[in-house]
Amino acid sequence: MEQLAKLIDTNHFETWEDVRAFEEKQTEVLENCRAELAELSVRYEKWTQAVSDYDDYKQYQPVMKEYQALSGLRKNSFKKKHETELENYAIYRDRVKAVMPENMKISKPYIDKQLAEVLAQQEQIQRKSSRVATDLARLSVFKGNLREMEVQQRVDEQAREQNREKKHENTI
Repeated sequence: MEQLAKLIDTNHFETWEDVRAFEEKQTEVLENCRAELAELSVRYEKWTQAVSDYDDYKQYQPVMKEYQALSGLRKNSFKKKHETELENYAIYRDRVKAVMPENMKISKPYIDKQLAEVLAQQEQIQRKSSRVATDLARLSVFKGNLREMEVQQRVDEQAREQNREKKHENTI
């Protein structure tokens, strides 16, 4: 109840129109949060996939380095023997390079930083979304309580009116 009073005071609700306008604005904010979270989810998947691809890339990197150090027939023989590993190295290297900025070397710290930024943004938007959803729920309860009070006042008023009529009939 204290939080509801704070919500009402903070937003200076004086009329039902004020409440409706606030509700519409907060609903829009909530929808925007959901859209931002969906976008961040896509970015999160991209960077978690980059982490996985980087790990696979690093797994095959020693094979590639050994291959590059060889020459002549030994290089050809090594290539035939390790063809799958060399192909996998190229695949994972290309996947990781695809998410890196142009002209930037493959960098695990950069990938980790991007992933951390996405997670921080998700957390911030989830907190905001939760706060807005809570405010909307409190407002809904408040509106329901006011409607119940209005109905009860009408019922009480009708009962008083009926009592007055009965008293008036009895006095006649």
